[in-house]
Amino acid sequence: MEKENGNCFNIRKNTIMNYIYHQVPKQMEGEILYPLNVLREKHPDLYKRIATKYEQRLHIMQMTIPVLGDCLWNDVLHFSPVHPSLVANALRDSGLQLPPMKFFQCDADLFDLEHTTIYLFNKKDTTTENKPENFAPYSNENIEKYSNLPKVTVEYYIEMKKRKLLPLMFKHIPHVLYKGSVDITNVPIITV
Repeated sequence: MEKENGNCFNIRKNTIMNYIYHQVPKQMEGEILYPLNVLREKHPDLYKRIATKYEQRLHIMQMTIPVLGDCLWNDVLHFSPVHPSLVANALRDSGLQLPPMKFFQCDADLFDLEHTTIYLFNKKDTTTENKPENFAPYSNENIEKYSNLPKVTVEYYIEMKKRKLLPLMFKHIPHVLYKGSVDITNVPIITV
């Protein structure tokens, strides 16, 4: 098994009820999910293709995550505590035509607490996105607490459809951020 800074682990078959989800990359290479900045070194061509999703939001790539040692937004993997079917159904209900999407369903208990946090999308003060108060500790209780699709996300999908723009799929949804790489060899994949 390949390791990055000692934070790579093998996810076993799920045995608990709390999960976090990561969309299966269309250009997946190998059995390890890498943060974008690691991918730049390991698979530069793949990095270039994936990094295009930040073209209109380059400032996000420089955002720091203070609770994880001031690493950057692209130094972590992003997961969602919200089941993908809730996201897909809301997008489809807003009028978007979506093909089936695949997601890794990861056992939430297997993530190291010291290398994991939850980003809350505090929209009250967008100038302090990287402040510690915009993060919640990673725990099963918080995974459950943030597992519902926020109303503001549904409203955003509807507004984007009205404006004939493609929405960002996980806008306003808390993100589980993991500082490390993940071996997804035995991770179940769900389709929504």
